[in-house]
Amino acid sequence: MKKLSTLLLLFITISLNACSSEEMEGNEKWQAIKDQMLPQLVPVENKEKIDLLFKPFSKEVDIAYVLDKEDYYEFITIESLAFWDIDQKTLHATALKNLEKLSEDTKIEFASSGEDKKDKYAIIETSDSYAAARILVPWIRKQIAKKVGETAIAATPTRDFLIFWHPEFSLQNSFISQVKKEYTDGGTYKLSPGFLRVTENNIEELILVKNE
Repeated sequence: MKKLSTLLLLFITISLNACSSEEMEGNEKWQAIKDQMLPQLVPVENKEKIDLLFKPFSKEVDIAYVLDKEDYYEFITIESLAFWDIDQKTLHATALKNLEKLSEDTKIEFASSGEDKKDKYAIIETSDSYAAARILVPWIRKQIAKKVGETAIAATPTRDFLIFWHPEFSLQNSFISQVKKEYTDGGTYKLSPGFLRVTENNIEELILVKNE
């Protein structure tokens, strides 16, 4: 009986050590790859098609998280958090920090349809899969507030296209139509034909219709 108890104790000790080792390996893995984590805007229906961890962004769009491997990326799942021994708050903060770093050299194309500040608009187009996600970057919203208006209208019709314009923009009807066309033609990477109200510190959904 004593021998059996000793063997049982030994088995439990080995099992606990194995669990601790797995947790250490998982967290070590996180430390090794955390700089490759990025947030990506995806259609809300994506979570019904594939297993992914998400954070709601708007009625039609979620924030997902990816491990970017340059040539391709992998969506992060809730199981990944358990393996890495981190929570979603940590993942989100890390991914956003990496996006801010990635966006340091982002070219924001500012333009105007006239002489008035109300005629200002801005476009971000990139080929790195995170153009629309750049709406999450504080310094980008700060630049928009400074050069387009403290409050701006934004749209993310596709993953690779982000546009802002002044709320009293004279060509707003044309831009509304163009956003809807970009979305319709967006194929695999279309996000939303909807609109957002953006300030330096806030993003919220906006119902926008053409002026008569």
